[in-house]
Amino acid sequence: MGIPQLSGFFFVLRKKAFFGIMHILLAVSFASGCWNGIFGGLYQRNDLGARPDTSRATGIEQEFIHFAQFSDVHIVDDDNPLRFENIKLVASSPGDLGDLDILIQSISRDQDRYSARIWDSVIRSINEKNAVSPFDFAISTGDHTDTGLLSELRWFIEIADGIKSPSLEKAVLDGTMEDVDPVGLDVPWYAVVGNHDVEYQGTLNNYAIVTALLSSFGDTGDLSYLPDPVDLYGYSISSPWWHGFDFQPPESRARSYGYYSFNASELVHCIILDTAIYNLEGEWPVETFAEGCLDRTQFDWMIRDIEDNRDRLCIIFSHHSPTDSFADQLSQVKSEEFMKALCAYDNVIAHLNGHSHINEITPVKYDCLPGGYWNINTSAIIEWPQEWRDITVEDNGDGTGLISCRMVQHSDTESLDVAGGDPDAQKDTREGTRKDRNVALKIQIPVAVKERILGM
Repeated sequence: MGIPQLSGFFFVLRKKAFFGIMHILLAVSFASGCWNGIFGGLYQRNDLGARPDTSRATGIEQEFIHFAQFSDVHIVDDDNPLRFENIKLVASSPGDLGDLDILIQSISRDQDRYSARIWDSVIRSINEKNAVSPFDFAISTGDHTDTGLLSELRWFIEIADGIKSPSLEKAVLDGTMEDVDPVGLDVPWYAVVGNHDVEYQGTLNNYAIVTALLSSFGDTGDLSYLPDPVDLYGYSISSPWWHGFDFQPPESRARSYGYYSFNASELVHCIILDTAIYNLEGEWPVETFAEGCLDRTQFDWMIRDIEDNRDRLCIIFSHHSPTDSFADQLSQVKSEEFMKALCAYDNVIAHLNGHSHINEITPVKYDCLPGGYWNINTSAIIEWPQEWRDITVEDNGDGTGLISCRMVQHSDTESLDVAGGDPDAQKDTREGTRKDRNVALKIQIPVAVKERILGM
């Protein structure tokens, strides 16, 4: 065999080996339920126009923070008589439902009975990632319950703690919940309040009206209203204690309003808002029918907090997004005012939220203002595609930085198959486009942050 033939022979061997390895990697990626565009890399986005700048350059390539964000877990207590699906079953005629049938949007998913198992599967996938590349923290951006029941909120917290309570065991034995063996979240986790956590079926928040409508169907004492969606986290055994609510400012703590902030690192400050406060300033509640609102007191506190941390990168978290789910006609702070306020500060780099159950990333910038940030909306855990975001913020060293987002899907194939086959799966919409999933979002490093870095 001559030299040219030998070269060709080894080329064929190398080619076969390469495609064999590729085949194995693809099979593993799909089988694990964690296909994240491994071979396509991250989609590069610079919609905010960040560019290298010597006045902002640290000369240091480094990671600022690494965290996990997930949203809209929607734990479902299908056995509770107050759940609207159960109320409809016991009503002898549509007329018995009264105004409930008009006011409440009935939601029943094929995967509802898997909700505890799905949440535990997400926890397991976060733990697996954490074992390889540790997270600084994890954060859930609201809607931990589906019906707005204390039982659902307790289950959400207990599963994160690695506890299978007697009430959850009963639901499994009754056949309304698929069995689950919680492992508990290994990562310190923070909580955000969503509309489903404080409203009946995520729709009605007026306690007097809801009690009057539901009292004949079950124990309305199991409805979750403030201060419950804040105070219950204090009974959790996982870290940190109270899952962020210990950091509430006095004006929030006094009303259990649930907004707070904390330093995730020396260089990153996190601000958590409660856009589901419907009893603004303690007055008669406004009824937004699931959409978000922001009170002036909370807004003013947020601005002061951003200004107090001008030498840190600020990341905002809330359940609702001002780009599409603020009830502007009822909110004390309108969506445009909110977005312009964030763009007035060059150290605000992102606002992460949920609620809409889709993956969507939008740049927010105004020509007349010095800043600009990324609005990052993340799909729901309860709905397809049941993904969470693996997020890293880093310094490129040249005056720019990156927010790298990778979508991660848990590996419980049975619950994924059920969710994917749900008539309301809306796969194409909820998954988002390539620009909304595995992306590298370019940011500008503020001068004050550069000076803090170099002074450390």
